[in-house]
Amino acid sequence: MHLEPDSVVLRDPSGQRNLQILEQNYRADPVSQELLLSLFEGKMIDFESYQNVNGQGRREIIKGKIIRSGYVPHYAAMGRYGSQYAMNQMAYAGSDGAGQPIIEVDGQLRFSLPGQPLFPALGDDTVLQPILTWLIQADKPGKFDAELGYITGGMSWHADYNLVAPEKGDTGSRRLGEHGQSKWQVIRERENQTHGRGRQ
Repeated sequence: MHLEPDSVVLRDPSGQRNLQILEQNYRADPVSQELLLSLFEGKMIDFESYQNVNGQGRREIIKGKIIRSGYVPHYAAMGRYGSQYAMNQMAYAGSDGAGQPIIEVDGQLRFSLPGQPLFPALGDDTVLQPILTWLIQADKPGKFDAELGYITGGMSWHADYNLVAPEKGDTGSRRLGEHGQSKWQVIRERENQTHGRGRQ
């Protein structure tokens, strides 16, 4: 499920306060290896590699400069999640969106990772899940319950029906509700999350 940032509305449902969002920041691309590589483009990081020497594994740390991360935008989600998501994805990927990284090691370029990348500690602004932050102005201070409204994408639903009709009789003249009937409503938020709701 994805939030459309331009559709966000924040208000006091009691009408006692006037809220204004001065600044809004929505980050919806959680941390992944590919994304971190794109954030460290132009910088040196360590790569961990294991070599087989005389039948024994030897750990080796290789320093490399990320020339191009090879980050690939999530094209399948662009149309579903809106223009803002698509723009962010293309900004991470660069102009060509190529999927092959370029790493400089000892002055030579290679079109593959020299090992498992070892990134510095995550900063305070690292996104582990989608997050929405605001700078808000109100006409008076105080604690209260606010109401948040927004338009979302990436959610779909469908219903399955089961109908049991008698073996004999004029079934065509009977109303649907007179037969044994059950219905399942299924809501999908992501590809791997399915919620079944109720049986009627």
